[in-house]
Amino acid sequence: MLFAVVDEALEIYNDAHYLNERCKVSVKTLTKRARKELKKDERRNQAVQLRQKKRDEVLLKKRSLGGACTAPFLIAVVSLNADIDPFGILEFIKQADDEAVITNSEEGNIHISVPRFKQRFTLVVPAPGDLFSSLDALKVADTVMFLVSASSGETIDDAGEKILTAIMAQGLPSTVVAVTDLESIPPKKRHTAKQQVQKDVLRWLPDEKIITLDKIGDGLTFLRKVGSQKQRAVIQRDRRPHMLAEVAEFMPDDEGSTGTLKVSGFVRGCPLSVNSLVHIPGWGDFQMSHIETTSDPHPLDKGRAARDGGMETNDSDTTRVLATADPRIQVSLSLRILSIQQP
Repeated sequence: MLFAVVDEALEIYNDAHYLNERCKVSVKTLTKRARKELKKDERRNQAVQLRQKKRDEVLLKKRSLGGACTAPFLIAVVSLNADIDPFGILEFIKQADDEAVITNSEEGNIHISVPRFKQRFTLVVPAPGDLFSSLDALKVADTVMFLVSASSGETIDDAGEKILTAIMAQGLPSTVVAVTDLESIPPKKRHTAKQQVQKDVLRWLPDEKIITLDKIGDGLTFLRKVGSQKQRAVIQRDRRPHMLAEVAEFMPDDEGSTGTLKVSGFVRGCPLSVNSLVHIPGWGDFQMSHIETTSDPHPLDKGRAARDGGMETNDSDTTRVLATADPRIQVSLSLRILSIQQP
């Protein structure tokens, strides 16, 4: 009887061990089941969807600039040679299209609206040869146009190399390199001179192809390139809202020692919160009281520009308050000062 009980127990143990071995599944098999391998058609559809998503993101980024209802392309014109007059180059660009609507802001910025492209452009010229002025302009610029000369002894002079080095260290936006004075060179030597300029530019910008700016038609080519090229991401610019001042007006209080600064312009980058602080270069950080919207002073439609006279109106019907600061959640200036003083 004892042997029979032992045999029966061994048989039960063997059956349980056999079932346990059959129920074991490898980790690789479990991973495959959880991952759910896609079929060929499903993989193809997934690739198409990912490609379409990336294409939509690129189109959305392009359409967020230069349109009739968006901020214009902001172009900083920087000369890399002291012999170049950037303001003379702007005359070629302003005469590029007879149908273009050209307006000027109080700060001297030039606005060009091209109906055939359905795009708008803003050109700002920093003080030639001023390093800090160029760096401040490129903090908010979407595109920088470098001007080089083909007739001078050197394509980029020492001051231009200094500016170019500082700009690349700060963060380089989308670039366009334009060569001038090519028409002043004899026709047989123009091709060689242009190749030499291209070679000098490639030392700094390896993937950049130069364009010429000597004729009126070249200005239209320049605007077309700016409006169609891929925008280069600059992290410190894209992560923060920023604005180039078009109109600045100081309204003093009754006492006269303090007041409110009213700054008008196109907001770019991230959305601007009225409860946050704003930094004005050279002056410091300040709180905002409210944000207003007004009629577009530089519209794409030529008829609208003629009706409005190309100037911003102060009519109360065209001004609307978008947001007002809430003292309960507004960032305090005292907290900002304490955070700066902490080691």
